[in-house]
Amino acid sequence: MAQNPAVVDLRGSGRVVWIDTVRGLTIALVVLLHATEWVQETGVRISAWDPVNELAETLRMPMFFLCSGILAAKWLHGPWRELFGRRVLVLGWVYLLWQVIGSGQALVAAQITGDQLTPLRMLASLLASPLRPRFELWFIWALAVIFVLARLGSGRSPGRQIGLGLVVAALAFSSLVPAGLNEGWAGVPRYYVFFLIGCYHRPLLLALGAGMTRIRAWAAVAAWLLTTGLALQFGVLGWPGVGLAARLVAVLAGVALGLLLQPLKVFGHLGSRTLAIYLAHTPLVVLMVFLFDQAGGTGADHTVLLSIPLVFSVLAVALSLALHWLALRGGLRVLYGPPRALMERISGPRRTGAGPVRPAPDAVPGER
Repeated sequence: MAQNPAVVDLRGSGRVVWIDTVRGLTIALVVLLHATEWVQETGVRISAWDPVNELAETLRMPMFFLCSGILAAKWLHGPWRELFGRRVLVLGWVYLLWQVIGSGQALVAAQITGDQLTPLRMLASLLASPLRPRFELWFIWALAVIFVLARLGSGRSPGRQIGLGLVVAALAFSSLVPAGLNEGWAGVPRYYVFFLIGCYHRPLLLALGAGMTRIRAWAAVAAWLLTTGLALQFGVLGWPGVGLAARLVAVLAGVALGLLLQPLKVFGHLGSRTLAIYLAHTPLVVLMVFLFDQAGGTGADHTVLLSIPLVFSVLAVALSLALHWLALRGGLRVLYGPPRALMERISGPRRTGAGPVRPAPDAVPGER
């Protein structure tokens, strides 16, 4: 069977095209979710976006962690110091740095939510953030934890690890878990299994993409929409096992969407720059919502308000990429990764074939 051209790597860079495409789609869905939530914090109700975000919830983070596992598998069998120096350090660096930036975001957000912030409360939250992740940065924190857990288990049976991960995730996605649990703490047991599947079944996933026809791809997307839609309609997505099953179907749909959307180059472009978007989009969205609210925009016609989350999402993505471009050319590369010397000191001399000393600035850390 001829290989699907949508899967073939471009320019021999070691990247699979559908992975960048689906990551571009998922980061766009993440920004849309947060834009919708922050607009609604002003008291505006735009319920038309709720079904979209609820449906996309089964796709967004499972695909992010699956792709992270696919692209990070090689780091699980090398020396610990390389893992810490080239991956955990990078994740920890951007997480802590953007926690500080997020404190400024919180001051603006408090003007929207009416939350009462004090310097002592903000300092306590910041100091606790290494153990209790804040803001939308929980993904970076959870990915660092998952890297360490996966490395600890790298000498054990992949089948047993994934089996245990499936059981844990089936419970973690259920309504048995109390609502309001910290996103980072909840995210590790929920998404660890998707990372493992990406790590240990990379050849299978790539073969799945290579052998998927357009008919099969559309069938996978239809199966996801149908199963998740019915689960939401009948209120059973929180039943033990149902939420996990819906997300496993969504993973197949994610591969399919990565292939179907590959001709739209914009998603591949965004997918290779997810770090820049992920880190900066929420502060930008919060600032835009604050200015919109102060200008009286929340009193606009409902049709206009319905378009605002989409408009703010596009602006947040564009501004995030612009900020990234300016930072790299203005001596602020440290916003997206630690100094090279620090990485080399922790990770030690490079091994042949171990990859670049520092991750590409357009990649989510831990994924290259």
